[in-house]
Amino acid sequence: MATRTTLIISLLAAPLALFGASSAAAQTISGTTTVSTLLAYTLLNTDELDFGVILQPTTAGTLTMDPQTGALTPSGSITLAGGSPSTGKFLGLGTPLRNVIINGPANITLTRSGGTQTMTISTLRMSINGGAPRVMAGAQNLGLSGLISIAVGGRLNVGANQAAGTYNGTYIITANYQ
Repeated sequence: MATRTTLIISLLAAPLALFGASSAAAQTISGTTTVSTLLAYTLLNTDELDFGVILQPTTAGTLTMDPQTGALTPSGSITLAGGSPSTGKFLGLGTPLRNVIINGPANITLTRSGGTQTMTISTLRMSINGGAPRVMAGAQNLGLSGLISIAVGGRLNVGANQAAGTYNGTYIITANYQ
């Protein structure tokens, strides 16, 4: 048993001898840190409104996205074909227990990339803090946290034989902090 102990001590002592066990070494290294600050009254877009991918329909139809659940409901000859559907998501920051008045558009026009063809999103609805869908206007109390989350959905109106391609559009959500 004494031989084994001596062997272990010898193996541990060998690396120390290579680096000069009697001399001390010091090293200095720097690190980085990051922080972002937001204005007290801020509305951030955290996720894009995306209806995913559909097959070109032979007849007109719609694709409705529920803002509360993100569920898609097709009608007519609309066939879902994948993609990453998502409600539009926003995060608002303000003074706790104060009201914020949210307003958004009634419709969004989408235009085909590289073309002039369009589709519209109508019947826009929002879900505030996971609540029931409602129209894109109204007051909401910010609660003790001073935060509000908004999810946006609506009805995509697709024409018969809608030209194939990627359609894009923009919309504006306004938060008027009280």
